[in-house]
Formats: sequence, structure tokens, C-alpha cells
Amino acid sequence: MVIYKRELENGRELEFSYRDVDHDRLMIFLPGISGNAGSERFRYMEEVAVHSGYSLVRMDFQFQQYKDESLTIRDCIMDVLAVVEYLKRRDINAAKDIVIVAKSFGALVYHLLEDNGLKVSRAILLAPYVRIKESSMDFLDIPIRDLKEEMMFMQKALLKDIPTFIFHGLKDTVIDIENSENLVKLKDNYILEQVNTDHKFDEQETHSIIIKKTAKFLAG
Repeated sequence: MVIYKRELENGRELEFSYRDVDHDRLMIFLPGISGNAGSERFRYMEEVAVHSGYSLVRMDFQFQQYKDESLTIRDCIMDVLAVVEYLKRRDINAAKDIVIVAKSFGALVYHLLEDNGLKVSRAILLAPYVRIKESSMDFLDIPIRDLKEEMMFMQKALLKDIPTFIFHGLKDTVIDIENSENLVKLKDNYILEQVNTDHKFDEQETHSIIIKKTAKFLAG
């Protein structure tokens, strides 16, 4: 992996790692609320990308890198767009085919990306923190520190109508697997794979399942 730093309008630098596999195809890994996308814990994401034929970005959001919870989910969206724009402008990756791999909180950010200019062909979600409620409020511009569980619901209309593969642990005590079961009931092109793990997805056996199933899903 190569480390890049993208200067932002506020003067900060957004650091992300990049593994080159295919100049036109890009996989972006968005982490959960605690971040650490570039840690050894998520090294298996490189195997996911390589086996599927995609270059890979592993990135934390700005609020995670700088521990600044005055930032918002809209800022998270802009972070992803800034990384993709940087790769295109420097001809590092043309990003003609973008796949999102998102864990937990990252899956919530992903569902709001396309409405802000990023076109995604397919998605792989790990224990997605995506809950549906028709009377949901707009929480995009609320500081991360002020977000409450009862605020973070999405309307069904915001679910992306693209092929989506969901992995969810049977032993997850952070986000109940019923949450993902509800998502696949709402979308015909959403697939759920139940795996014998908890919310961390740390087992090697689980990694092997994700690598194999993702490669098959993206090849189909």
C-alpha cells in the first residue's frame, strides 16, 4: 500500500492508503465509527480487492483522523469525494468502476454518497448501520458528537438500487442481524450472508468467506 495525503480546503490533510491493481477499477473501504481502516486488522481488505481485480483505498474520515467530532456526516461524504477526485486528477486511478466496501457506520455514509455525485456500481456491506424509518429526520449536518441513535434512520427511498452483498455476524451484539434481514426484505438485489462472527469480523475463517464471496459477487 502507498500512503497519500490529500490537502483539504480547511488546510488539513486527509491521509489514505492505496493498493494499485487496476487503473480503471476502484474499491473504497469505509470503516466503522472507530475508524482505523489502515490498521493490520483490515489487512484482509487487500486480499478482497486483489481477488476481485480492483485497486483499493483504505481511509478514515477526517473526524476520525483529527478526533474532531464537530464535523458531520456531510463532511464524511466530502472526504470520500475528495479522495476519488485526487486519484483521478493525478491519474493514479480513473475510477470508472467504483465499488464500496463499508463497515457499520461507513455503510450509513455510503448510502448518502451517490446523492452527492459519486456513482457506485456495487456495494459490499459489513454489519451495516442502516435503519429504515419513513419519518426520519435530516441528520447530515448535525455534529458527530451530537448524533443520537434515535436520529439516525433513513427513509426506504434512500436505499441504493444497485447490487449489494451484506455480511453480518451471527454473534454481533452491536448491530442486530435482524437489521440486515430487514434490508434484504426491502430490496430484491440485496443479498445477506450470515457469518459465524461478532461485530469485529476478526476471524481468519470469516475473512476467507468474505474474500471468496465478494470475488464471486463482483464477477457475476
